[in-house]
Amino acid sequence: MTEVSNTDNVPFALKFAVYFMGVLLVGGTIALVIMMFVRTGNKEEYPAVVSTDISVDENAIQNTNLDDMVETVLPASAHTQVRSINYNDGVLAIHLCDQNGSTIILLHVATEKIIRRVALRPSAGCAVD
Repeated sequence: MTEVSNTDNVPFALKFAVYFMGVLLVGGTIALVIMMFVRTGNKEEYPAVVSTDISVDENAIQNTNLDDMVETVLPASAHTQVRSINYNDGVLAIHLCDQNGSTIILLHVATEKIIRRVALRPSAGCAVD
């Protein structure tokens, strides 16, 4: 028995689509393998695990003189809520929210000065009780 191939009756667009999808599959797989090797070689650029271990020196806390501590006061109304706090490179970002809307305050920790106040547009997510 001989088998007859009917590829002559298949439209050109269907043939092109099949070959094109095959090229995409092979190319995507090759790109994925290459990216895996690139990322495993650069462990400093792409850390897999971020350490959150914070060691606390109990003796330093007990021996701290409260009179030597510095207090920084931020201008805010009585009904202001702190939505989030983020620290990066010596700058503390504080997201405040009150009836007038949201404000982000950037505070330089070393100098204890406000770098910038960013007023955000009022949104429904800033409802203060």
